[in-house]
Amino acid sequence: MLHGGMIPCRNPRCPALVAFFIRSVLQLMPLNSSQKRYLRGLAHSLKPVIMVGNKGVSDALIAEFSIALDDHELIKVKLAGDDRDERAAQIARLGEAGKAELVQSIGKVACFYRRNADKPKLALPK
Repeated sequence: MLHGGMIPCRNPRCPALVAFFIRSVLQLMPLNSSQKRYLRGLAHSLKPVIMVGNKGVSDALIAEFSIALDDHELIKVKLAGDDRDERAAQIARLGEAGKAELVQSIGKVACFYRRNADKPKLALPK
C-alpha cells in the first residue's frame, strides 16, 4: 500500500510498489519509429475526444485529457486558433501535463499516447 499517498511501502512484493515501479519505467521509455507508425495507423480513424477552445489549456481540460488517456490510451485532440506557435505550445503543455507522448500533429489535430499501466489496451510492436 502507499503510505501517506506518496511513498510506496518497502515490501518488495507489495502490489502498489510494483505498480508504482511499472508506471515510472513506462513513462521513461519513449516510442520508437515503428511504434509511432503503428499508432498513427490506429489513430487515423479516431474522432477527436478533447477539443481545446479559444481559452487554451486549462487545469480542467488537463484533467479531462488525463481521464481520456486512461480510458483510451490513444486519443486525438483538436486545437483552436490560427497561430502555429500557440498550437505548438498547447501541444507541448498537454503532453507534459498529461505525461503523454505526441504521436502525430497535423494542422489543428494532435494524437497522444499514454500506456495505462493498470489495464493496457493496445499492444505495441517492438
